[in-house]
Amino acid sequence: MCKLAMGMFEQALIDAELSVSSDSTYSKAYYRKGSALTKLGRHSEAAKAYESCMRSILFSINGTLKFTPSSILIQRLEPENKAVKMLLEEARCGAQTC
Repeated sequence: MCKLAMGMFEQALIDAELSVSSDSTYSKAYYRKGSALTKLGRHSEAAKAYESCMRSILFSINGTLKFTPSSILIQRLEPENKAVKMLLEEARCGAQTC
């Protein structure tokens, strides 16, 4: 995350991709990958990374729902990632009646 804060977006992306390749269930790596891609203007790729983040947060390895995302997680997402917020809200509403 430090490299993102320092504006080193390409390096942050490389680091996130290394993390994802070493542990495909590590949701924070997908989030950081999405953040780096967003800063690089690669929004469609960022959306895919955020979707992977959401899936790794919501579902266990066998595909069963672990828990629903909290409003805190939704609030922490960057404002330019509105598509991800919508996906998380839809997931929350799908798991319970909104």
